[in-house]
Amino acid sequence: TEGAEWFCIKHLVSRPKQIVVEIYNDLGTYINPHLFEIAEWAAANGYKRTSVHDSDFIYVLS
Repeated sequence: TEGAEWFCIKHLVSRPKQIVVEIYNDLGTYINPHLFEIAEWAAANGYKRTSVHDSDFIYVLS
């Protein structure tokens, strides 16, 4: 389901080295409504956005 990443990430117990989050679809008709919450969670949990690949943000544990 579009935008469901946030509901998984906010309850994440493990800390994978990399998290990839879809930010929009290829047509540009969808933007993830939880980008702000995901970015805040990532920063608070030691992740840094390192790149954007296609339609994804890539966060790496620093």
